[in-house]
Amino acid sequence: MKNKGFTLIELITTFALTSVIVILLINVIVVIKELYEGTNSKTELYINQNSISNTLNSRLRKGNLVYYEDCSYDSYNFCYDFTYDDGSSDRLTVTSTSISIGDIVYKFEGYTSVGYPTLTTSDVSTEIFSKIINIKIPIINKLYPDMDFGVNIVYQM
Repeated sequence: MKNKGFTLIELITTFALTSVIVILLINVIVVIKELYEGTNSKTELYINQNSISNTLNSRLRKGNLVYYEDCSYDSYNFCYDFTYDDGSSDRLTVTSTSISIGDIVYKFEGYTSVGYPTLTTSDVSTEIFSKIINIKIPIINKLYPDMDFGVNIVYQM
Protein backbone atom coordinates (compact mmCIF):
# COMPACT_ATOMS: atom_id res chain seq x y z
CA MET A 1 0.00 0.00 0.00
CA LYS A 2 1.38 3.33 -1.07
CA ASN A 3 0.70 6.41 1.03
CA LYS A 4 0.88 9.49 -1.12
CA GLY A 5 1.08 12.40 1.31
CA PHE A 6 3.36 14.40 3.51
CA THR A 7 4.68 13.25 6.79
CA LEU A 8 4.24 15.37 9.87
CA ILE A 9 7.95 16.25 9.90
CA GLU A 10 7.81 17.44 6.29
CA LEU A 11 4.83 19.65 7.06
CA ILE A 12 6.47 21.17 10.17
CA THR A 13 9.72 21.81 8.27
CA THR A 14 7.86 23.46 5.39
CA PHE A 15 5.85 25.62 7.79
CA ALA A 16 9.01 26.67 9.72
CA LEU A 17 10.91 27.60 6.54
CA THR A 18 7.92 29.52 5.20
CA SER A 19 7.58 31.38 8.53
CA VAL A 20 11.27 32.37 8.49
CA ILE A 21 10.99 33.68 4.93
CA VAL A 22 7.81 35.65 5.76
CA ILE A 23 9.43 37.18 8.86
CA LEU A 24 12.49 38.23 6.84
CA LEU A 25 10.30 39.80 4.15
CA ILE A 26 8.28 41.71 6.76
CA ASN A 27 11.51 43.03 8.31
CA VAL A 28 12.71 44.20 4.88
CA ILE A 29 9.39 45.97 4.28
CA VAL A 30 9.58 47.69 7.68
CA VAL A 31 13.16 48.88 7.04
CA ILE A 32 12.24 50.22 3.59
CA LYS A 33 9.18 52.00 5.02
CA GLU A 34 11.27 53.64 7.78
CA LEU A 35 13.89 54.70 5.24
CA TYR A 36 11.22 56.23 3.01
CA GLU A 37 9.55 58.08 5.90
CA GLY A 38 12.92 59.30 7.21
CA THR A 39 13.95 60.67 3.84
CA ASN A 40 10.55 62.26 3.39
CA SER A 41 10.66 63.99 6.79
CA LYS A 42 14.24 65.22 6.24
CA THR A 43 13.26 66.70 2.88
CA GLU A 44 10.23 68.34 4.46
CA LEU A 45 12.42 69.86 7.19
CA TYR A 46 14.83 71.31 4.62
CA ILE A 47 11.94 72.71 2.58
CA ASN A 48 10.45 74.34 5.71
CA GLN A 49 13.85 75.76 6.69
CA ASN A 50 14.27 77.32 3.25
CA SER A 51 10.70 78.59 3.10
CA ILE A 52 10.84 80.19 6.58
CA SER A 53 14.17 81.86 5.76
CA ASN A 54 12.88 83.20 2.45
CA THR A 55 9.63 84.46 3.98
CA LEU A 56 11.37 86.18 6.88
CA ASN A 57 14.01 87.70 4.59
CA SER A 58 11.44 89.01 2.12
CA ARG A 59 9.30 90.47 4.92
CA LEU A 60 12.27 92.21 6.51
CA ARG A 61 13.44 93.57 3.16
CA LYS A 62 10.02 94.66 1.86
CA GLY A 63 10.40 97.94 3.68
CA ASN A 64 13.10 99.47 5.75
CA LEU A 65 12.92 98.03 9.24
CA VAL A 66 13.05 100.91 11.70
CA TYR A 67 11.95 99.31 14.95
CA TYR A 68 11.33 95.97 16.58
CA GLU A 69 10.15 94.96 20.01
CA ASP A 70 9.69 91.83 22.05
CA CYS A 71 5.99 91.10 22.56
CA SER A 72 6.38 87.72 24.29
CA TYR A 73 3.70 86.97 26.85
CA ASP A 74 5.13 83.85 28.51
CA SER A 75 8.20 81.65 28.49
CA TYR A 76 6.74 79.15 25.98
CA ASN A 77 5.55 81.52 23.27
CA PHE A 78 7.85 84.15 21.82
CA CYS A 79 6.95 87.01 19.56
CA TYR A 80 8.59 90.02 17.99
CA ASP A 81 6.87 92.95 16.28
CA PHE A 82 8.71 94.50 13.33
CA THR A 83 7.77 98.03 12.23
CA TYR A 84 8.81 99.43 8.86
CA ASP A 85 9.33 103.00 7.66
CA ASP A 86 6.10 102.93 5.64
CA GLY A 87 4.08 102.30 8.83
CA SER A 88 3.38 98.64 8.14
CA SER A 89 4.32 95.91 10.62
CA ASP A 90 4.79 92.17 10.87
CA ARG A 91 4.72 89.83 13.83
CA LEU A 92 7.04 86.85 14.22
CA THR A 93 5.56 84.32 16.64
CA VAL A 94 7.43 81.20 17.74
CA THR A 95 5.93 78.36 19.79
CA SER A 96 7.29 74.89 20.45
CA THR A 97 5.31 73.50 17.49
CA SER A 98 4.98 76.40 15.04
CA ILE A 99 6.48 79.54 13.55
CA SER A 100 4.26 82.27 12.13
CA ILE A 101 5.39 85.28 10.15
CA GLY A 102 2.54 87.68 9.63
CA ASP A 103 -0.31 85.56 8.30
CA ILE A 104 1.88 82.62 7.22
CA VAL A 105 2.07 79.71 9.68
CA TYR A 106 4.55 76.81 9.60
CA LYS A 107 3.52 73.88 11.81
CA PHE A 108 5.80 71.07 12.95
CA GLU A 109 4.52 67.68 14.06
CA GLY A 110 5.93 64.38 15.17
CA TYR A 111 9.55 64.34 16.23
CA THR A 112 10.16 68.00 15.32
CA SER A 113 10.05 70.90 17.76
CA VAL A 114 11.03 74.54 17.67
CA GLY A 115 13.58 75.70 20.21
CA TYR A 116 14.06 78.98 22.04
CA PRO A 117 14.57 81.79 19.49
CA THR A 118 17.11 84.56 19.94
CA LEU A 119 17.16 88.01 18.43
CA THR A 120 20.37 89.94 19.03
CA THR A 121 21.39 93.39 17.92
CA SER A 122 24.90 94.64 17.28
CA ASP A 123 25.83 98.27 16.78
CA VAL A 124 27.98 98.91 13.74
CA SER A 125 30.20 101.95 13.57
CA THR A 126 29.72 102.80 9.90
CA GLU A 127 27.82 105.60 8.25
CA ILE A 128 25.71 103.23 6.13
CA PHE A 129 24.35 100.77 8.69
CA SER A 130 23.55 101.51 12.30
CA LYS A 131 22.58 98.03 13.52
CA ILE A 132 22.83 94.40 12.58
CA ILE A 133 20.03 92.09 13.76
CA ASN A 134 20.64 88.36 14.05
CA ILE A 135 17.56 86.13 14.33
CA LYS A 136 18.15 82.48 15.24
CA ILE A 137 15.30 79.99 15.50
CA PRO A 138 16.42 76.41 16.22
CA ILE A 139 14.36 73.62 14.71
CA ILE A 140 15.11 70.27 16.28
CA ASN A 141 14.23 66.79 15.06
CA LYS A 142 14.80 63.80 17.35
CA LEU A 143 15.43 61.50 14.39
CA TYR A 144 18.39 63.63 13.26
CA PRO A 145 20.07 64.96 16.42
CA ASP A 146 23.27 66.01 14.63
CA MET A 147 21.57 68.01 11.88
CA ASP A 148 20.62 71.69 11.98
CA PHE A 149 17.22 72.54 10.50
CA GLY A 150 17.03 75.96 12.16
CA VAL A 151 16.76 79.41 10.69
CA ASN A 152 19.52 82.01 10.97
CA ILE A 153 18.80 85.46 9.51
CA VAL A 154 21.17 88.42 9.57
CA TYR A 155 19.58 91.78 8.69
CA GLN A 156 21.31 95.15 8.47
CA MET A 157 19.25 98.16 9.51
